[in-house]
Amino acid sequence: MKRIVAGFAAGGFAVVAMALAPPAAAGPEADFLSALASSGLSVPANATFRVVSAGKGVCADFSSGDSYKDAVAATAGAFGGNSSMAGTFIRAAVSSFCPKYASELP
Repeated sequence: MKRIVAGFAAGGFAVVAMALAPPAAAGPEADFLSALASSGLSVPANATFRVVSAGKGVCADFSSGDSYKDAVAATAGAFGGNSSMAGTFIRAAVSSFCPKYASELP
C-alpha cells in the first residue's frame, strides 16, 4: 500500500512540476515558419519539411559564398519569379537559422 501511495505522490509531484515549468523554446524551425506566416507566406502542413529544408539551404548558399543577389535569384524560382517574396523568405531564413549572415542582407 505504501508503494501505491508513494507512486501517486510522485505522479502528483510530476504533474505539478510540469504545470509550473516554463514553456519550451519554439526552436529555429518554428521561428522560421512563424516569421513566414507573419509576413503573409503560408506553408501547407505537407510542405513544412521542404520549406524548412529550403530555408536552411539559404544558409548553405551564403556559406558557400553566394551573395544576397544570388540567393534571391535562386529562391525566386520557387515563388514564380517574385523577388519580393524571395527576399522575405531569405530574411526569415537568415534570422532563424544563420544570423551570422545578417550582414549579407540589404
